Amino acid sequence: MLPCRNLLSSFAILATAVFFVAPVGIVAQSSDATCLPPYYWMNNSKAQSPCVIAAYLMTVCAVTPVVVQQLPPTYHYAGPYAAGQSTCACSTVTYSAFSACAICQNATEINWSQWSFNCSTVYPGSFPPGIPSGTPLPQWMFQDVTKTDVFNATLALSVGGTLILS
Repeated sequence: MLPCRNLLSSFAILATAVFFVAPVGIVAQSSDATCLPPYYWMNNSKAQSPCVIAAYLMTVCAVTPVVVQQLPPTYHYAGPYAAGQSTCACSTVTYSAFSACAICQNATEINWSQWSFNCSTVYPGSFPPGIPSGTPLPQWMFQDVTKTDVFNATLALSVGGTLILS
């Protein structure tokens, strides 16, 4: 009975490895998160959701393409960890993209001070690495959240879809 259990364990480990490794070569920055219809106004001119835009922003500083995952209702996207802080993650533009991504899924968002806790330098209203090609950014992603400590979806809606291009 033990050899069978070891065989099953080995198979489970192999299947897990294939599941996590195989898609890496074929996946570009993307999102498994789906925004609800009332939040389609958050999409850019290419109909990319804020979740896809967040993936583009984080991929600029990543070794491999970033995939933004779907959130359960009571969860939120965490800011950078001490070992993983980057110029991309410490930008208020990225924070706004992830906040909008959480809101459009009816999940929760965290305050800017929580998001940026591990950032040694923050980048308010800018994205220093440069806007990635392939994704125009809505103007509302550049709101200054350092003063209010929170992403303001009402303000974002009033600013609308004016785009900042790469």
